Amino acid sequence: MIIDYKERFNVLRNKINKFDPQGLIGVGAPENEYDSEIQKILTALQGEITPEELAEKIKDIFSKSFNKASGDEVKDDCYLKLAIEILEAIN
Repeated sequence: MIIDYKERFNVLRNKINKFDPQGLIGVGAPENEYDSEIQKILTALQGEITPEELAEKIKDIFSKSFNKASGDEVKDDCYLKLAIEILEAIN
């Protein structure tokens, strides 16, 4: 079980960068491009949260951070898959 903040952060960074919801990592952005969004996701993970709730939270965070509807580029089931992967990795 991952309990350390730094470990959780690194797991999330790996998952989010691989997911690359804005396509920035794929065009050469630094690995810390999504760090502020990752911190917000970590805050959401402090309590009990379902995969569906987490998926919606992640989508919302990226939509607000990048001032557009991320859902236009990424399907909801992709966010759900990401949320499930994150929850499995940190629990």
